[in-house]
Amino acid sequence: MKPPTIHRWLPISSLTAALYFVAVATTQASVALSWSGGSGTPLSVTFADPIIFDVTTTSTPSFAPAFVMVGMGNLFGGTFPAATGLTYSINTLNGGSNLSISQWDSGISGGDVAATDVYFWGTLPGVTVGDIVTLNAGTLTGTAPYAGVAPTATSAEMFLMDGNGANLSTGGITTVPEPTAALLGTLGLLGLLRRRR
Repeated sequence: MKPPTIHRWLPISSLTAALYFVAVATTQASVALSWSGGSGTPLSVTFADPIIFDVTTTSTPSFAPAFVMVGMGNLFGGTFPAATGLTYSINTLNGGSNLSISQWDSGISGGDVAATDVYFWGTLPGVTVGDIVTLNAGTLTGTAPYAGVAPTATSAEMFLMDGNGANLSTGGITTVPEPTAALLGTLGLLGLLRRRR
């Protein structure tokens, strides 16, 4: 009987490595997003992948922390318009009890937040060091027509802030590929491995 050769077990080990590679979360400074609407229709922003915020500073208890998109422009001018469709959770990755986003705004500066940063929040209670806040993939959409033009940005740096504008996630953020994207990445790697044989 012929002993197994390296190329016989390579696909199995490569599959394991590929699955690990595409499924592992990646820490980065910015996240992918897309804008739509505006010019008289409700404004929307979409996040393709879940985003994890590692809380490294305790929030001011009397304020609900907010998610900040850096440098998107002063879209709302301090008007606090309502928005819906996006959920998040605390200490639970993509599951458990999800909370809803209810408002977004820009035009107010203080702490680590500039007037050109867009931020959004819901009923998130105070968080403390060691908490993990997950912004689920999805689309946040205003509930009223937006007269301005939608931003063209396809990525943004993000952080979690408290009501005083302090950055609560100085340890960075992490994005997690959705299962479909991970599967497509794996299939592509398998195709490359098969062609090499």
